Amino acid sequence: MHNNARHLIQALQELARADGNRANAEGAATSGTVLTMLKQLGTSTGNITGDLGVAYREILQLAQRRSLISKIDAASPFRKLPFELPALEQSAGSSVGFIAEGQAIPVGELDFTARKLARRKLSGILPVTREMASAMPAESALSRDLIRAVADGESAAFFSDDAASASAPAGILAGVTPGTGSNNPANDIAALIDAFTGDLDSAVILTSPRNGVKLAAIYDGTGARGGELAGIGHVTHAEIPDGEIAIIEPGRVMLADDGLEIDYSNQATIAALDSNGDPDAPVSLWQHNLSAYRLTRWLNWRPAAGSVAWLNSVNW
Repeated sequence: MHNNARHLIQALQELARADGNRANAEGAATSGTVLTMLKQLGTSTGNITGDLGVAYREILQLAQRRSLISKIDAASPFRKLPFELPALEQSAGSSVGFIAEGQAIPVGELDFTARKLARRKLSGILPVTREMASAMPAESALSRDLIRAVADGESAAFFSDDAASASAPAGILAGVTPGTGSNNPANDIAALIDAFTGDLDSAVILTSPRNGVKLAAIYDGTGARGGELAGIGHVTHAEIPDGEIAIIEPGRVMLADDGLEIDYSNQATIAALDSNGDPDAPVSLWQHNLSAYRLTRWLNWRPAAGSVAWLNSVNW
């Protein structure tokens, strides 16, 4: 782990040892860097500067090694934009051709829509025992839990068919009619490509790691960790169900990303969700000797029409 990320974990642990009292935690800070981070924890990304900003980026870089979005971006880049910046989503390009000297350049019919990505946040709460939160030997385990929570949360939200809401973007599968898979991997890959109307030259196929192993028996160059499948980039992730496969053209997916924030409390009351997604009875962190880390990712995306195709009911 990089130094600034380690100092951030230490700052969170000082808060745990001080029972959430920031003044006491600042008084016990082991270094000037940890002290500065304690003073800035809980502020919005726009006000974060210096070492804490670097630490958040370092934590995010570690999380991105597990993130489906980052794995896709490494294989074929997304169209990255700042939040709230109007941009054109174009479905028909301009005309280009040779012309004689002095002739007007022909302009074809353009088909585009102005879009912008609103600022959206993906948040989660990671409860831990107060002993774990404050114990130095738990630093590595704590950081792994934070990293896993960030990466898996954004990956699950991205690869879904959930509709958009006032606070969340739609999953990339939303509004896309799926084809029906089979028990034959080669047939399903062929059907997926036939259903895809985007550019195969920059496309990426998405499967679970388990299905990546099954595909490795047919296609060279891929496996549980992805690779290349018949010349097309192949990315795997644990948040992709075994029964689903997809293909995406990332260059036609707008993506806005403003990083990560982390805050700590042991005084809050939280309500976990039951198996039906309904809130359980509220739980007092203080009463149960627990601490909790609140994670916030500023993230939004929007795929253009025709940039995604997928199959469900895959049974390899």
